[in-house]
Amino acid sequence: MMEDDRYPEWLADKLLNVTFDWNAARKISISDFFECVSLHDSSWYGTSMDRGNAIIWVIHLDAIWNKDFCHILEDWPFLIIRIQNVLSTFQDFTSYDGFYSTISSAATKPVNIPDFKEWVDFSKVAELFPADFYQRLSHISDLNRTDIETIYGGSLTVIHQPMVELLLYTEQGIPLAINFPI
Repeated sequence: MMEDDRYPEWLADKLLNVTFDWNAARKISISDFFECVSLHDSSWYGTSMDRGNAIIWVIHLDAIWNKDFCHILEDWPFLIIRIQNVLSTFQDFTSYDGFYSTISSAATKPVNIPDFKEWVDFSKVAELFPADFYQRLSHISDLNRTDIETIYGGSLTVIHQPMVELLLYTEQGIPLAINFPI
């Protein structure tokens, strides 16, 4: 186990060795995901970096709010979300947010692309980022801003492309099918 036994051994191994089977992941837009799944009262374990400007969220998903999605399990499953093409992340947690931050709310909305491109032009003049960062931006046509807030006022914001990849595991690390009503 890692982090003082807070992660099950199978999860710690997959995170440290980056061995999630992303070929088995369900791809969905973050907007469609939030129409079907609530992160309310779930435990946000953290964010890990992945290759190619991706991040991985580890969430102990509240099975009460998400009965069908969680296969009507009593034990809360682990939801693993990989967000590709992340442009920016911001986080601000309070001293009350412990290792397991309880999620109060989570939402996403599209970024206004003309406004975003205006900001990019300003950031070039101000030399806020390395030149290769701007090359990545030249192909972007869709972006979302996703916000997670904790019950103690902490927050996490991610600017990213809309598609995400999902994996779902039992407490014991057994993969579960991902079922959406849409």
